[in-house]
Amino acid sequence: STWKGSLVNNNASKAAVVSISDTLVGELRDNGTQVSVAMPMFFASNLLESCRGPEQTRERARELMRVSGYSAAQAAMDVLRAASRGKTHIVLPRSPKALWMIKRLMPALFLNKLLPMAAEKSK
Repeated sequence: STWKGSLVNNNASKAAVVSISDTLVGELRDNGTQVSVAMPMFFASNLLESCRGPEQTRERARELMRVSGYSAAQAAMDVLRAASRGKTHIVLPRSPKALWMIKRLMPALFLNKLLPMAAEKSK
């Protein structure tokens, strides 16, 4: 099979934003500046209208957006609520929060067990 690398740029950008946000939390806390980073999973949006990549990947993303039952308006309201409570890492909707914590605290488990299981399930 040919590696298409369709998610590399997107995932690298997301990781950079989280890392920059974590750094800003430490640097800006003393002067009272709050930093929040929103990490929404799939929700219905027009993102795929400008997305390039393999059609199979785009179709899978389209399906995940459709079945999520989560809208852009809901995501926006949830981000505002969480930020107003002083949350730094805002993972939306709540259901993937446990997976995000596992990925952050136990990356080997996430990469070697959970991710392959999810990939197999999606076939």
